[in-house]
Amino acid sequence: RYYWNKRTEEGLQKSIEYFEQAIREEPNSAAIYAAVADSYALLASYGVLPPAYAMPKAKTAALRALGTDDALAQAHASLGFVYSFYDWDWRGAEREYQRAIELNPGYATARHWYSGCLRALGRLGEALAEIKRAQELDPLSLAIGRDLGRTYQSSRQFDKAIEQYRKVLELDPNFPSGYVHLGMAYEDKLMYREALEAFQKARALPGGNPLTTGALGHCYAVSGN
Repeated sequence: RYYWNKRTEEGLQKSIEYFEQAIREEPNSAAIYAAVADSYALLASYGVLPPAYAMPKAKTAALRALGTDDALAQAHASLGFVYSFYDWDWRGAEREYQRAIELNPGYATARHWYSGCLRALGRLGEALAEIKRAQELDPLSLAIGRDLGRTYQSSRQFDKAIEQYRKVLELDPNFPSGYVHLGMAYEDKLMYREALEAFQKARALPGGNPLTTGALGHCYAVSGN
């Protein structure tokens, strides 16, 4: 989980290695299968592996976890992530996230990912409440802090978003995704020079991914270059 929380290509790949080793030692652990599901899901989400390859693996692992222990909050959240960001099954995703929160109200990742689902559906007030609760539960999570910024950005509160991304980068100045989303917020404000600097900083860091290069290309385009 330590490597998984780094949210970099190297960290996610290393987390898979450890989780798969754990499965060999404890092949009936629902918690380990849920962790495998989370790693494959984020490898797809961060552009490291093709979603068509990684997301079915995530779904299979999540269902295996639930088949072993249907009362495991982590497994319901894992399945909810696949439903929302691969199957586009919003109703199914919300059901799984709500079940995860019911089983373990203190599981920050369930609230974090439920917030992302609500944000995608345009239910921004609910999304903000969930992501703030997630941050209360896990205040040092880079991904949760970043996605608080994304929720502000989706609400067109760009200055608040920029402030939040900067807080995340104070926690870890080498967090590529923090610079990517900071760049997107600057781009929304038509501050292209600052946006390009942020994207270029993200691209220069180890642990970047194709999404970073795509964001940089987009910024060049909208700025007329």
